[in-house]
Amino acid sequence: MTGKDILGNAIVDTIALSGSSAVPGVKAFASVTEYTVPCETHAGTDTCSLGNTKAMGIPYLLGDNGYATQASSQLGATYDGSTDAGTLLLHASDVSQSIYTPFGSGDGTKKVRVCLVVAKF
Repeated sequence: MTGKDILGNAIVDTIALSGSSAVPGVKAFASVTEYTVPCETHAGTDTCSLGNTKAMGIPYLLGDNGYATQASSQLGATYDGSTDAGTLLLHASDVSQSIYTPFGSGDGTKKVRVCLVVAKF
């Protein structure tokens, strides 16, 4: 899959078919410009679909300019009006892999509020 990340950088994510379960990508796309369906690798069991997940891109890197060095303590999030214990992953060098994933299950109507405090001490 090719496209752009949250900062407009060109990115590529290669996702291998498993033959038995869904395999999510590891990059957050702001836009997808192309995807290529791979050849079947597990006879009779490979399927392919393109969609989205509840994860969202975060425009910061771990240690970005001396900021954001302890991701878990710098996040306040609510999901559908309740405190959310989701997962924040800040990548060291690839902003497309800096991702927040809410703990709750989305249904297209629930609201997510993420407050990321970025400060230099």
